Amino acid sequence: MIDVIIIGCGAAGLMAAITAKKSDKNLNVTILEINSSPGKKILKTGNGKCNLTNLDLSSDKYYSYSDKKDDFLNTLFNEFDEKDTLEFFESIGVCTENKDNYVYPKAMQAGVVVNALFSEALLLGVKCNFNEDVKSITKNNDNGNDKFVITTGNNSYFADKLLISTGTKAGLSKNEIHNFEINDYIKKNHKFYDLVPSLCGLNINKNGNEEFLKKVKGVRTKAKLIIVINNKKIDFTDNRNTGELQLTDYGLSGIVVFQISSVVAKHIKSEKVNVNIDFLPDLLIEEVLMSIKKFDYIEKRNITDILSAFLNVNLSMALISLYGKRINKNISVNSKNLGFGELEKIILFVKNVSLNIHSLNNYDKAQVMKGGIDIESIGKNMESKNEKNLFFAGEIIDIDGICGGYNLQFAWTSGYVAGRNIADDKD
Repeated sequence: MIDVIIIGCGAAGLMAAITAKKSDKNLNVTILEINSSPGKKILKTGNGKCNLTNLDLSSDKYYSYSDKKDDFLNTLFNEFDEKDTLEFFESIGVCTENKDNYVYPKAMQAGVVVNALFSEALLLGVKCNFNEDVKSITKNNDNGNDKFVITTGNNSYFADKLLISTGTKAGLSKNEIHNFEINDYIKKNHKFYDLVPSLCGLNINKNGNEEFLKKVKGVRTKAKLIIVINNKKIDFTDNRNTGELQLTDYGLSGIVVFQISSVVAKHIKSEKVNVNIDFLPDLLIEEVLMSIKKFDYIEKRNITDILSAFLNVNLSMALISLYGKRINKNISVNSKNLGFGELEKIILFVKNVSLNIHSLNNYDKAQVMKGGIDIESIGKNMESKNEKNLFFAGEIIDIDGICGGYNLQFAWTSGYVAGRNIADDKD
C-alpha cells in the first residue's frame, strides 16, 4: 500500500486528499494539521460566507513573479476549472448561489463548506491527525525505496508521496502562526520567493500627508488608482483598479486597493512606489468644469461648496488643503472667486493626487501572501521537478489572485490536480 502524507488540512489539502482517494481507494492517505480542526482559514473567507469561486475565471486574474504564469494556470484550469468546482461541491452536498459571478454556498456559511469537505474525506477513509506541528522533513532509504520522514512534535510519519499544502501566515495573529520551518526544506531544492502580504491595505508615507490622512479617515469614495513604479505608470485593462476606496489614518484600503496590492508587493522592497489617485474617475476635467459653469452665483460659492458637488465634504476640504500645501500657497477652504484657471488646476489635482507608498499592511491584515515556490520548479502534475514524489498545492505556490473567489479556486484546482496525479503515478 502506498502511504501518502498531506501537510495542511485546508482547502488545497482536503481537495487533494479527496481526489486521491476517489482515484485510488487503496491509497493510505493521512493529513497532518497543526490546528485542532480542519479548514480554519476557509472559515474566514468571504467574510465568513466562503466565496467558493468566480465564473469569470481566467489566468489574468492572478499574479506571479514568473512570466510563465498564464501557461501554468491555463494548463491547470483545463483539468479543473470553475465549472468542475460547482459540480464537485454539488456532489458533496453543497448547493451554490451565483451573485454576479461570485459563487457562494446557498447557506452563506463557510462552515457548511468545511463540514462537507471534511465529511467527504472521512467517508473515503482519509485519516486526519490534528495538533501535529511539523518540525522537519527528511529522506530515508527503505530497502532501496526513498521514503519521506515527517517529524512532528508528537510523532514520526513515513510517506512514499508527500504533498505540501501548508498555506501561509496571511490573516493569522501572532498566536496562530504555524511553525514554517517546513519552508526551509522546500528552499533546499526549489527557488522560493520571500512571502510578503497581499490583498491588503497600503501604508502611505506620512511625511507631508499626515494632516490629509487624519482629515479623510473613514471616508469611502469611488476612485481610480494608478501604480507608479520608479516614475513608470502601471495601468490595468480590466478596471480592477477602479472602485470604492477607503481612506484611513494609515493610508488606503478597500477592495480596489486589495486588487492591485500584489503589484505593490512585488516592487516595494527595492523600488520607489507611488499611487496616483483619480477621485473623479467617471468624469473628464472638461465635464467637471462644464458642470461648474452652470452653477448659479458661482462667484459667491467657496471652493469647498464647489468641490462638494462632486465629492464628500471632508474629502473636498482635505484635498483643497493638500493642494495648497503642494503648491506652497495658502488656499482657504472658504476661498471664493478663484477664477476658472485656478479651479481647473484644482480639478486637475483632484484627478491626479500622488501619494508615496511606504509599505503594505502586516500579514495579519492580509488575505493572502505573495511569493512562495517558483512555479517553474513545479510540473503540470503539481509534482516537484527537482524531487520525485514531492507535490505542492495551494497558497504556498507563487500564485496569488485578486479578490472574488480566485484564490480558493486555485486551491481547489491545484489540490485536485495534485491529488489525481498522486494517485495516477504508481512508481
